[in-house]
Amino acid sequence: METMHQARYAIEQRLALEQSNTNAGGSSTVSSTTAVDEGMRKEATAILTNLKSIMWDNVGVVRTPSKLALAVSELSAMRDEADQLWNNSSSGGCGGAGWEVVALRDA
Repeated sequence: METMHQARYAIEQRLALEQSNTNAGGSSTVSSTTAVDEGMRKEATAILTNLKSIMWDNVGVVRTPSKLALAVSELSAMRDEADQLWNNSSSGGCGGAGWEVVALRDA
């Protein structure tokens, strides 16, 4: 069990490093990313992090019926949040949404 937590931590650290490298000066394919509301980006990132956590803890290799039921209810609520965030993003489409919002929509 400890090894799984260490692997999860390593993956999260690598994702955070890749994200910080992209934000720090990596070239972006979408020129309008600077116009994206930072609050929406942070909210989408938080929801994605929560999604990873729910999947890891409740739907991974070690799972029980009660954990699966909990995951279903949490994922349903999370889906509603993601839909609301997508609909509230500027222009309601990919043109105004950051990659985090788009990734959340696709998750």
